[in-house]
Order: sequence, then C-alpha cells, then structure tokens
Amino acid sequence: MSAPLDLGKWAAYRGFFVARSGVQRIAGISGGSTSAMMAALTDKETRLCFQNTGREAGRTYDFLAELEEALGRPIEWLEYRPPPTRGGRPCESRVAVVDHKSADRSGAPFEMLMQAINDFRAEKGAGPIAPWWRSRICTTYMKTRTARNRVRDLGWAQWDETVGLRADEPSRVEKLRVGVPSRI
Repeated sequence: MSAPLDLGKWAAYRGFFVARSGVQRIAGISGGSTSAMMAALTDKETRLCFQNTGREAGRTYDFLAELEEALGRPIEWLEYRPPPTRGGRPCESRVAVVDHKSADRSGAPFEMLMQAINDFRAEKGAGPIAPWWRSRICTTYMKTRTARNRVRDLGWAQWDETVGLRADEPSRVEKLRVGVPSRI
C-alpha cells in the first residue's frame, strides 16, 4: 500500500474558497489530483460525490478510497440509472448510491445511458447515436445530471455546485461560460 495522502500541503489555500452561508453544497470529485485538492479545500459541510461511469481506470477507484480516508469524511459514490420506463425521456434518469466495493467496473452505467438514449430516439422514430466528444452527452447525463438527481433525491430545493478545473484548461472554462443560464 502507498503512503497516506498528504492533504496538508493545500491548507494555505483554504481561505480562497468561501462557501455561501446557509446553502447546501455539492462537489463532484473525479478521482484525480486536482479534484483531490478541491476536496481538501472544501468545508466539511460540502457533500463530495464521485459519479462512476464504470469505465474509470482501476487506480482511480483505489485513489478515491485513499482520498476518503485522508479527508476523514465520506465521498458519496453515484451511478447513472435509466428512466423507469424503457423509451422514457433521458432527463427522467435516476441515480444509484454505491460504494468502493459495489461500484460497477464493467462499464454498465455507460451502456445503460447509451441504451436509454437510443431507446428514446427509437420511440421518436430517430436512429441510434454513438457518444461523440463534442456533444458531451455522457458528461451531461453520467456526471452532471446524476449529481443533480442525487441532490433532488435528498430534497434540496437550492444548492451550490463546486466545480474544479485545471489551470491548463482555459479554453474549456471559456466553453463552459457560453450559454450558461443566469442561475449558474
């Protein structure tokens, strides 16, 4: 086993991130070092979530378990689940709460997403689609909507989402700002 994670090296940056008082918070953790830093900088009231696609690198799963231990607080593991009715609208998807041991590692959540989208398209008389890097459909449903479904399941009417982006991703940040609803 590797040495325990040292999260103390980021302690000096904690003051840069001030959460709004009285608002529930959620932060998506990817399982990389940048999201580990973000997790270390969030306050203990921020709910940390990892949205599993079932296609992560094996080391990612182990790193998340180590991170959870180093943080001394839980990371909630979430997985996409399809709408309750075959051919149902993809936005009616659901979420499953899993853990390090029960998390899928076969790609099943990803396969369920693609099946659900193509079943819905078939109901509308449209042909199947495949994932495409420019559409971000997998990120939208497997990461963003899965986390939002979870907070809705928790009964939160309002919340803040913490998103960590690496410093080498300025073009990605700019793309995210285009067409962002005013509520975000």
